[in-house]
Amino acid sequence: MTIYCVYITFYRGNKLPPFYIGSSSISKVNKGYNGTVRSEKYESLWIKERKENPHLFVTKILTQHESRDDALLKEAKFQKSLNATNNPLYINQSIARRGFGNLSIEACQKISKKAKERDYSYMKGSNHHYFGGRTDLNQSGSKNPIARKCIVRGIIFGSIKEAADYHMIPYKKCYSMIKKQVENSDYYMATSPY
Repeated sequence: MTIYCVYITFYRGNKLPPFYIGSSSISKVNKGYNGTVRSEKYESLWIKERKENPHLFVTKILTQHESRDDALLKEAKFQKSLNATNNPLYINQSIARRGFGNLSIEACQKISKKAKERDYSYMKGSNHHYFGGRTDLNQSGSKNPIARKCIVRGIIFGSIKEAADYHMIPYKKCYSMIKKQVENSDYYMATSPY
């Protein structure tokens, strides 16, 4: 059963290039879908024209496919064969791809260059978001700076682990008993973890 398609949208105005190639579900196209443009160059103008002049857009199905992947591959094939991203007659500014990243090679290179030039010194030392936090995972019990203090059977413990060790019960059992706050209030967790 074919439920996906590759389509071409004809724009009959004079503010955008005349063609757009895309892929979607057949039912969506049959309900009047003309495509979604995401390029900086044309997105706002596309949205404005779609709202103000929907009669200028006509979409025709070129091919039908059983899977979304097949439709995307065919869409990419059309776009590449027509050189749509560099052709002034097409609104398309990137080649169709699965998942995140419908970017042209130039856009990828631009992003990579910016990332290499970025100054990361603000994330070092005391400015790093983990600075002063839980740095030593080997610390256990009350030695762990984020351990929860608790009172079990009237005794104050620096951590749930210490309470479990003292009463010779597994940590998980001690934790669940404290968490449930048993009716006789023998077990409860302190309101502050410090």
